[in-house]
Amino acid sequence: MGKSFRTKMFVALLGLLVPMLALILIAVNHTTDKQVESFTSQSATRSQEAFKEAEDLNRDVLTTLGIRFATSSRSAALIREHDDTAFVAANLRYDLDLSGHDSALVAFTNIEGIPVAGIVRRRLLRDAAEAVPGQLLDSLLVGPDTTKFGYKLIEGRLYSVYMSLVRLARTPEGFVIVGTPIDARMAEDLGRAVTGEVCFVAADRCVAATAGMSANGLPEGDMVDATRGTPTNIITRGGKRWLLIANPLAGGVGYRVIARQLDPLLQPFDDIKRVLLRAGLLALLLAPLFAVFLARGLARPVRALVAATSRVARGDYTAFVPVTTNDELGTLSGAFNEMTQGLLLKEQYRGLLDKVISPEIANEMLKSDISLGGENREVTIVFADIRGFTPFTEGMEPQEVIAILNETMDRASAAVEREGGVVDKYIGDEIMALFGAPLSHNDDAESAVRAAVGIRDAIQALSDERVSRGQRGIGVGVGVNTGIVVAGNMGSERRLNYTVLGDAVNVAARLCSQAQPQEILIGESTYRIVADAVIAKPAGNRMLKGMSQPMPAYAVEGIKAPRVRLAPALRSVVVAIAAAAALGLPHDAQSQRKPLVSYTNASGSRQAAISARFEVTGYAPQNAPPWLIPETDPFVAPRASVYGEVFAGEKTYGLAELR
Repeated sequence: MGKSFRTKMFVALLGLLVPMLALILIAVNHTTDKQVESFTSQSATRSQEAFKEAEDLNRDVLTTLGIRFATSSRSAALIREHDDTAFVAANLRYDLDLSGHDSALVAFTNIEGIPVAGIVRRRLLRDAAEAVPGQLLDSLLVGPDTTKFGYKLIEGRLYSVYMSLVRLARTPEGFVIVGTPIDARMAEDLGRAVTGEVCFVAADRCVAATAGMSANGLPEGDMVDATRGTPTNIITRGGKRWLLIANPLAGGVGYRVIARQLDPLLQPFDDIKRVLLRAGLLALLLAPLFAVFLARGLARPVRALVAATSRVARGDYTAFVPVTTNDELGTLSGAFNEMTQGLLLKEQYRGLLDKVISPEIANEMLKSDISLGGENREVTIVFADIRGFTPFTEGMEPQEVIAILNETMDRASAAVEREGGVVDKYIGDEIMALFGAPLSHNDDAESAVRAAVGIRDAIQALSDERVSRGQRGIGVGVGVNTGIVVAGNMGSERRLNYTVLGDAVNVAARLCSQAQPQEILIGESTYRIVADAVIAKPAGNRMLKGMSQPMPAYAVEGIKAPRVRLAPALRSVVVAIAAAAALGLPHDAQSQRKPLVSYTNASGSRQAAISARFEVTGYAPQNAPPWLIPETDPFVAPRASVYGEVFAGEKTYGLAELR
């Protein structure tokens, strides 16, 4: 330890009581800030977990109710009966009575998103559009999803809503919106879970809140104001300090605001501060003035180092500590600056490496010594190439060509990365992606085909955008193949490239070259793996360049939807309904029902008849009631139907049914 530093320490120990107390006070403040930060983080996490649990329960209820309407043929029929809103509302009330959610929100739109009808708390909405969440509808109209969950403010009340596509058979008919109100009971449950006060804010007011807000002197306006600033705020009301945390609700219609008291946490630190302040005032009267100057000279470089270290901990490697002394602190400051310069250079190298090659490949190369060589592994390779790119860009400026390539490759790369693939390289207007190297998964082939469909759809969307702007559209051909390849670092000792080589790569490239615009061709090896998961048709045997024999290819049209498994109790209900319906279907061109009124012309070639049927279906729920039926005891459900039938000749038959 140097002489000047020992002198400063000796003088500080003798007379610098104030700086010592000041440092302790700074430490206490720092600890207090850390405690508040930790308390804030814990409160935010706790509130999010509690709200997510409540939201998940609510989402499950709404999903169950939404599936009931979305999969019902009655819903499709009600959408078609949009001109008679009273009829639609009556049927919705009937269905809600069966579901046990008579206070819920239910609304329909047609397939274009135009509102049909809606009820809230069994009352017909004057304007059905008030029940339609705009953001959820827009995302369903333009995106691949068929369901969305969010929130909607209706007649001054906040509702959690679930929106789903309604199909009849496989034909989309429209959308159904179901919802339940966010009320004080939910706020109270959430408040007990987070040990605080809760307020749901929408339209600049609390639409649902805990009763303790008023009892604790916490104004509603403070909860509303918390949604306009930073996500966390600390305020003092009635002598109490509160931490306010505001989180937006899905759909952009409001916020969830949590308020927790800080006094129990901060009271010990306040007591310590008061003691230190009193001791500091006493020491201020005794300590010599020159000691303050020396202590300041000692503390300044230390604080600079602490501040710079905090910046480095946050990832800011541009932190620099001025070297103002020649003692050990000056040496430490210089060493710290050299360290940050080295870290900054390393970060720049890593950032450049991630831009040049995929992060997955970079991580694989950094795991061990970089050397030439590879290993055999099964990989699915995807090639995607812009069709007719050379004539397409003829006469364009180089900057415009680069802009088109960048936009196209950006969307194609996003589709690959979304499915867990790795972009190996860009070859002009072509992209090569790998699934299974450097990291492999159980569904690499299926992920590759999903990525190929994603590339096709993304480029089609880009093409549509260009056409809407009066520009030429873009087409892409995609080739996919699976096989054993050599994967590893290839090139020279001075310049390496992680890639794959083998016949499977060549086949994928040849399939890509033969694919028509917006066509996806996959090899037989890939098709055998993904046959159950994709919609594909044979594309004939293809004679690929460099291959001695023709190879079968398959054209992918899309991805199959996952199968839905029914619970045992629900399965028994579905079987009962299906059996009851089957009993009423005609088995040949002539009706099996005995007509109430009939007509036959003289030749017998034309007939008309009116008949009726009454049936009773029995239900015996097993254990817990299925979600379609809110009953636990066995019961029967009667149904009456009236049929009008017309026969013309031997091959023409018409049927109209009124239930």
